[in-house]
Amino acid sequence: MRTPILFLLCLTFSILSVTGQDLENAVRKMYHDYPEMRLQDFYKSFYQDRFGPGHMITDSVAVYQYLQQELQAPDNPKVLYEPTGTKGRFYRIHLACVQRGYITAEELNRAFVHSANLVNGEELTDWKTEWKQITSAIESSGLGIDNYRADKRKIKRMLARSGDVAIHHSIAFNEAYQPHYRIVQKDIFEKELLPQIMRKSAPGFKTKLPIKKPVPIKKPIEDRYSPNTLIIMVDTVVGKEPLKRAIKAYGAELKYDYNIIPGVAIIKPADKTIEETMEYFRKVEGVISVERDEIKELH
Repeated sequence: MRTPILFLLCLTFSILSVTGQDLENAVRKMYHDYPEMRLQDFYKSFYQDRFGPGHMITDSVAVYQYLQQELQAPDNPKVLYEPTGTKGRFYRIHLACVQRGYITAEELNRAFVHSANLVNGEELTDWKTEWKQITSAIESSGLGIDNYRADKRKIKRMLARSGDVAIHHSIAFNEAYQPHYRIVQKDIFEKELLPQIMRKSAPGFKTKLPIKKPVPIKKPIEDRYSPNTLIIMVDTVVGKEPLKRAIKAYGAELKYDYNIIPGVAIIKPADKTIEETMEYFRKVEGVISVERDEIKELH
């Protein structure tokens, strides 16, 4: 009876060893591609590999509007798309794919929203254990990651609290690489986006390049705007706290606090005009845009 047990123990050790090696290989490749990575950037990639965008999306119009705004910034990534984490269950699709005309903003947004709504929040229960395995692999790799111990403690404190455990890219990563991408589930990416990207990016394919600016949203008539709702986007480095304090001080109502994008929707005070409210919030620390909430019909 001892032989089967010994065999199972050896098999289990072998599987764990392979898994650990896979993690180390993934860590080394990430650091090779992005040597300015910090621990939270590793966390973000592995988190995205497991949970994708991380939250269901209920307002696809606001997400599309934010995509249009982000497309105004030039995107010059090393690659057009790349798998997340170790298993590549999701892909980062860089906005250069839209800016160069390989796919449309509508196609990318649709794939992104579809991917986000496949998220299974119940899997969060095992994430702490998985993160410990990932940090062990990072430490075994011997990489000299700046501020590692302090960031490890910060992430540990975050995981000890209840609520959202998603995280932004580090300031160092943002400054070095200025990332602009959307997360898309592997099967959706390979079926809906990859064939077009490969075909249109192939040498000799004639396309309308370069596209300096994305196609703007058509200006709707006035009655297609909400009379009292605004969409406010913030700088991820500053965060939402200054904005939330300003919302309270101004007497506005927080309608939505978006998890998937760095922004909120608010309802203006009854005694203020929409123009006065927009002007007020444009001056708040960290705010990068204040837009009227456009009422759209989705097809």
